[in-house]
Amino acid sequence: AAGAENIPVNVVDRPALSSFVMPAIVDRGAIVVGISSGGASPVLARRVRAEIEILLPHGLGALAQFAHKFRSAVRATFADFETRLRFWENFFDGPLAEAVLQGGEMQARSEMLALINRAQLPPAGELTVLEVDPLEADLLTLRDVRRIARADLLIHGGAIVPAILDHARRDAVRIELAPHDTKIEIVTTAHLRAGKRIVQLMARGQTAHAALSAV
Repeated sequence: AAGAENIPVNVVDRPALSSFVMPAIVDRGAIVVGISSGGASPVLARRVRAEIEILLPHGLGALAQFAHKFRSAVRATFADFETRLRFWENFFDGPLAEAVLQGGEMQARSEMLALINRAQLPPAGELTVLEVDPLEADLLTLRDVRRIARADLLIHGGAIVPAILDHARRDAVRIELAPHDTKIEIVTTAHLRAGKRIVQLMARGQTAHAALSAV
């Protein structure tokens, strides 16, 4: 009857009788995450929701609103997209963002204004070497996942499984390192001088590449 009247219908745990599915929601104010199994397994969707609830700080929505208030000022201060992107990445990784998450928005506001007014550019590029289990993506720490996700250049050996590499941004440059690659030092030096973040993934117990050790 409801279908004949074009009224959406949701029957709990009965996807065949439903015209739409209600996802499990993680609500952090301005940040909302929906998790749905398409009705295939609502219990599993709720379990995934519980895990995401643990990962996302309760102050995340306040942090999003805080950043929104300064978007125009940052855009006016930093002309090109790449510099703005780097500014925001450093902000979200830094102590000001942590202060907002902990409820210290008022103090963080004045410090944020000072940061923008100084037109403080991001620091020089950085090279991070991560030792990982090349076959087990589930053994990555949250810190390692964040570092891979922030990388502009990802250097890895052929033994690293795709599930680990997939944590990198889609626009990140990926280089599979050959044992006697002599050009990698030139590439990494250029990226570091441009202020880029480089992550080298090494299998545990593997010896660092000689050219990268010299950077």
